[in-house]
Amino acid sequence: MSPATVSDQASACEATEDIPSVWRSLLPYTLVPAVGLLAIYIWHTGGNSILDWGVYLGGAVLIGLVVLRQVFAIHETVTYAKELHIAQGELRANNQIITEANTRLEALATTDPLTGLPNHRAFIAALDQELKRSARYGRSCTLLFLDLDHFKALNDGYGHPIGDAVLQEFSALVRTQLRGMDTLGRWGGEEFVALLPETDVEGAQTAAEYVRASVAAHTFAVGGGVRLTCSVGIAIYPFDSEERDGLIGAADQAMYGAKKLGRNQVRTVNDAAVIALATELGKSGSREEAALAGTVEALVALVEARDRYTGRHAHHVAMLTTQLAMALGQDAAEAHMISMAGRLYDIGKVAIPDAVLRKPDRLTEEEWTLIRQHPVVGADVVSRVPSLRALAPVIRAHHEWWDGHGYPDKLVGEAIPLGARILAVVDAFLAMTTDRPYQEAHDTAWALAELRRCAGTQFDPGVVQAFERILMTEQVRSHFAEVA
Repeated sequence: MSPATVSDQASACEATEDIPSVWRSLLPYTLVPAVGLLAIYIWHTGGNSILDWGVYLGGAVLIGLVVLRQVFAIHETVTYAKELHIAQGELRANNQIITEANTRLEALATTDPLTGLPNHRAFIAALDQELKRSARYGRSCTLLFLDLDHFKALNDGYGHPIGDAVLQEFSALVRTQLRGMDTLGRWGGEEFVALLPETDVEGAQTAAEYVRASVAAHTFAVGGGVRLTCSVGIAIYPFDSEERDGLIGAADQAMYGAKKLGRNQVRTVNDAAVIALATELGKSGSREEAALAGTVEALVALVEARDRYTGRHAHHVAMLTTQLAMALGQDAAEAHMISMAGRLYDIGKVAIPDAVLRKPDRLTEEEWTLIRQHPVVGADVVSRVPSLRALAPVIRAHHEWWDGHGYPDKLVGEAIPLGARILAVVDAFLAMTTDRPYQEAHDTAWALAELRRCAGTQFDPGVVQAFERILMTEQVRSHFAEVA
């Protein structure tokens, strides 16, 4: 027998038991009409006085009992009403507690407890809703994938409580850089995602770069104040994908490219570097790669036609940057992108007059001013080629110094793209070990000593150390013997 059946039977029994008590409570009231009829009968028939008084007295007593019963009934009703009111109050309080508990549970189900941002589940729901809206009205929207650089090292070095504090501060900072209509969510770990409705490619680039620059300029409170950077990937609906998972994958791929190509930068999934990385992972075919290589060769031919020395020097730089990039842990695709930058990093010299470029004597200050413009010109040239746009930051920064005294932007330390730091070391080494119009070539030992002397000021110390290691290989030794 089911619990419901037992309960129904119990309720029926209780109802049956209540019936006699109801009749007993109504019994005094049923006697009142009988006494009234008896009194009327005696009054009309004129019975004896003893019987009259007995009837009247009994009637009075009965009426008194009925009144008394009514008083007790009213008292019971008032008491019951009070108890019912109290019970209703307790029920309302319990309902309020249950409602608040449900609200808290709902918040826990959709909110990241550390940062207070929408969690993975809630962000997916918001993204689905925005994609439907964008599809309905034919609008674009942007997905940003953000990742804190070197967060694992910070978390391991300072401890998880400090890491949590950094994530809270980072999320609060990024939130202030976005519009009120944008949604920032925590994807997991040190990864965050931002949904920017009504945002096209140009707006996405501007917003992402604004966030990146704000994080790089911010001093985090931990450890007495530290600087951190983030890598940002961009994907645009509907251009990069019309599906939710495809859009997320595109933004993640772009962010992965930003991290692998030096961190502290913004990349789109259509960047040449990101395409190269995808090619390495088997995610794209060879046509893009072939087109990219053809474009690079055409520009290299332009450089060589302008200045044979610059063209040959760039060729040797590209060879060494590939080996150095891989020695620093970059994979084949990343090393390939840096080598392409090595082929093109001096393309800006095509804008320098022959009298300055080929001058055998030392340059004047005005001539040096012209020379110092070539990173800016070179970056501008490659940025006009969509498939090479990703190389522009590396080319622009290849004369930046580790301590911030370089040009043109006076970047410091890891704010300089890794490719540019690699190019700076290789370019300086080759310039010292080959004949130039204004100096004779130095030997390898002298050049290495100069690199060590300038490590920590002009050059990244880690890159210099890795370069020393690769110079010990037979492959590089034979290369320099051939160059000499």
